[in-house]
Parts: sequence; C-alpha cells; structure tokens
Amino acid sequence: MKLDELILSVLEKLRVHGMKLFYITLVLLVVGDVVIPKDEPQFTGHTWPGFFAFYGFISCVLIIVISKALGKLFLFKKEDFYD
Repeated sequence: MKLDELILSVLEKLRVHGMKLFYITLVLLVVGDVVIPKDEPQFTGHTWPGFFAFYGFISCVLIIVISKALGKLFLFKKEDFYD
C-alpha cells in the first residue's frame, strides 16, 4: 500500500468517525442543556429546557439565510453584466 493511499484511508476513517463523534457531542450538549438545572434565571427563556440549544440553532439558520440573501442581492451579477 502506498503512502498516499494509506493517508487517504486514514482521513476517510477520521471523517466517518469524526462525524459520529460530532453528532454524539451535539446530542450530549443538548441533553446537558435540558437536564442541568439553571441558577437564578434572569429571564423566562432560562427556565425552558433546551432553550439555548434551540436559540443557537435558529440563530445559525438565520445567519445562513440572511447571508445567502445578501449575497444574491449584492454580489451576484446578471450573465449579461459586461455586455
């Protein structure tokens, strides 16, 4: 087996196992957010189980959607732009 084939096989295994590890970590963080009690809630959202996981997910989705919309609005040009 050549060195480049060995490196590619190791990277492929890391990619597969890395994604599994990522998803396991993500689930554990959400479960921890739901299970671990909060000290002195400062607003209503602090008392809801899973609030910060939900808030972070929605915020991430909004950042992506707004960024794509701004990119299409300001960055993309029509195909006949230089004509």
